[in-house]
Amino acid sequence: MKFKLTKNIALASAGLISFIFSLVFYILSYEFYQDEYGTDISFNSDYLVAMIISIALFSYGIYKIYCLKGNKEDTLAFYYFSISVTSILSFYPLGVFFKAINKKKDAMDYLSYLAIGVVCLCLLVYFAFDLISKRKQEA
Repeated sequence: MKFKLTKNIALASAGLISFIFSLVFYILSYEFYQDEYGTDISFNSDYLVAMIISIALFSYGIYKIYCLKGNKEDTLAFYYFSISVTSILSFYPLGVFFKAINKKKDAMDYLSYLAIGVVCLCLLVYFAFDLISKRKQEA
């Protein structure tokens, strides 16, 4: 019980620390550009995605602590968390890759986005099918 609590606190702490670092890097990525056409203010969206995933990790860690304290089952929460995170981690990089291709940028510079997107898409399919099989077993 104490080990599980420590593990879940570490999970929530990792999510919180990751969120803080992502927030700092997001703020530091601020860029301001002004020309004769107007003003452009931008941030690196990769850090925004990292913040969203960090919030999900922190929330999942807190929920696991809650389930541990109340002796509740958290199997479905694991699948919902996994499907949510792998959805973000698959569709965002694939979107970045295909947007770069559409803008006629060098595809080799964005190959890492394609690789991450494909691997996470495979994980997403796995978690979805595993959730479906768990639901069928319970029925």
